[in-house]
This record gives sequence, structure tokens and C-alpha cells, in this order.
Amino acid sequence: MADIKIPEGMTEKEYYEIHASQEEFLDWYYKQELPQYEKPSVTVDMVAYCFVEGKIKLLLIRRKAHPYQNCLALVGGFMDKGEDAAHACQREVREEVNLDLPLEKIEQLMTVSTPGRDPRGWTVTIAHLVYLPSRALDLVQA
Repeated sequence: MADIKIPEGMTEKEYYEIHASQEEFLDWYYKQELPQYEKPSVTVDMVAYCFVEGKIKLLLIRRKAHPYQNCLALVGGFMDKGEDAAHACQREVREEVNLDLPLEKIEQLMTVSTPGRDPRGWTVTIAHLVYLPSRALDLVQA
């Protein structure tokens, strides 16, 4: 990064955020600003449900590993770098229960960011909702 003379009366931050080019700003940001903010892990969870004989059925898995080994959980997992949340949900459902969900049926439900809820560290979860036809349960392979 070239030495830039910041005008008198202006902070370095103000210069880069308002007056510099975007390229100069990003170069400065990644070196100066970014390390100040802790980053959460981002996960997705899928609330997949259907009706069978008039009762609501929820698709759950049993966790094979820690944390919460052997506990029931929603289908979900960590987002991959560069992946959007709906695609991450689609991928996790395919990986965990071998079920292909059409993207247009996946709805974002809510974001959960309660501190301390995951023993692995700060985790933000984007929950999604999908209605499954009851015959889809016959296709599930956990």
C-alpha cells in the first residue's frame, strides 16, 4: 500500500471509508480493521416437516459425534466458504439424509445467535423451513 497523506483534520478511518477508492479501502480494511472483529462460525439448520395421518412429523437426525453426541438434532451444518445459506441447507440435507430439496421450497425462518449455545464457540445459525410430502420420508436415508 502506497504512503498516502491524510488531509489535516481527517482521521485515517474517515479517509479510507469516504474518500479513498474501494480498492484502497479494502486494502486498508483487511490490514487495519478486520482483525478487530471476532468472526462467528455460520451454520444452517433445516426444520423439515410433513403431515402423516393428521400429525406433524419433524425430520431429525441423531448426532454421531460431539458436541451432543447421540442427541436428536435438526439436519444442518457449517456453511462452506462462498456458499449461500439456502444452498448450504440443500447440501446438508443431501449429505445427511440423502434427500434432494428444490431451492424454491426452502424458506428462511430465523437467525439464532444466542451467546454460549454452542460449546465449539460463537456460532450463528440461519434456520430454514421446508414442507415435505409424506412420501419423502420413505426416501430418507440417515
